[in-house]
Amino acid sequence: MLFRAIIWVVAIWLAMSALRSIMEGTANLGSRQRQARPPVPGRRKKALATLGLSEGASKGQIREAYRQLAKKYHPDRVAHLGPELTELTSEKFKEISAAHDVLTGKGRRG
Repeated sequence: MLFRAIIWVVAIWLAMSALRSIMEGTANLGSRQRQARPPVPGRRKKALATLGLSEGASKGQIREAYRQLAKKYHPDRVAHLGPELTELTSEKFKEISAAHDVLTGKGRRG
């Protein structure tokens, strides 16, 4: 008798959870597609300028420019020169990484 009551409680709980997720629109129905944010005007041009590239740069050119600038401005490369310079290069490195994310499409998540 107790076992049957527990099964009913669990079944009702599962049904209520499924109903709640359907009502909220968060039901996991297989692979959910993310809604991409619309592109911000001028973001690509700013990213290209940050990496020192012109419009129409290939993926290989973007990757190479990113690698060169990342080597130059990585904070670990100037850590021995003091915290001020490390902080400046850290900010520049963040800009370079953000520009790379925009140009490769990683900046359009979520």
